[in-house]
Amino acid sequence: MRNRTSSRWTQRFAAATTGAVIVLSVQAAAADDKQACLDSYDKAQTMRQAGQLIEAHQALLVCVRNVCPAIIRRDCTQWLGEVEEATPSVVISAKRPDGQDAVDVTVTVDGKPFVSQLDGKSVPINPGVHNFHFEFEGAEPIDQRIVISEATKNRPISVEFKAAGKEPEAGGTAGEAPTEQQGQGTPGQDMGTSRRKPPTLAYVLGGVGLAGLGGLTYFGLKFDSELNDMDKCKPFCPQSDADHASTTRVLALVSGGVGVVSLGVATYLFLAPPGAAKASVETGSIPRVDVLPLDGGAFGSVRGVF
Repeated sequence: MRNRTSSRWTQRFAAATTGAVIVLSVQAAAADDKQACLDSYDKAQTMRQAGQLIEAHQALLVCVRNVCPAIIRRDCTQWLGEVEEATPSVVISAKRPDGQDAVDVTVTVDGKPFVSQLDGKSVPINPGVHNFHFEFEGAEPIDQRIVISEATKNRPISVEFKAAGKEPEAGGTAGEAPTEQQGQGTPGQDMGTSRRKPPTLAYVLGGVGLAGLGGLTYFGLKFDSELNDMDKCKPFCPQSDADHASTTRVLALVSGGVGVVSLGVATYLFLAPPGAAKASVETGSIPRVDVLPLDGGAFGSVRGVF
């Protein structure tokens, strides 16, 4: 009888012990899940702020589980939708040297594996500046630096492979004779710069020319006014009035001559070939302006090498 009683107590104790172990295991698992929820909750926010949207997405998948507290699950669910919307994606395509679609292309991004085969599907990627490296057997590898904008979906990225060892078609090779166009200079070189930047003297003469035309206008109007005054006093006008009017007329003619000739030389410097204009300034053979007042007018001349 005692043996049976002892056996029953032993069974009950074993069952109780087993139940306690199960409860403790469940509680420990629940504690681990809760901690994982908290950790992923914090990591997701940090990664999202750093632009690591793919890593943030993975962390959010942990804290949206039903085992997580309701308040954490609610925030993570909202953030998950926002991260999925902001995560960009790319669709990579490539052409073989023979022009056919390339499939077995290995692509790395920032030195890390990205895809090993092209299938036309979009691939998510973090936003930012990335270094893409494309490799295809029997072809020259290709490197591209690409900016991926946030929330840009299915951005196409296409490359064309060249056969290994093939010389580049554009840009020429070392030792290649310059073409006629290269010999004439390209925009941004000395000749193009000289054409766009005439010598300073051209601007100076242009200003003198405009001032001369302004003087012509001023003295011309003044001369007309003095003639009108002399018409009123004819034939008893003082000789001083006649002399003054004559001086005004000469000043008008001289100003006009200086203006016209200066503008002509300035135009020559603006339109002359860069080498010719520069040589004229450096050697002093720039066209010379001469304006001489004459009785009843003025004489202007330009001398130089054209």
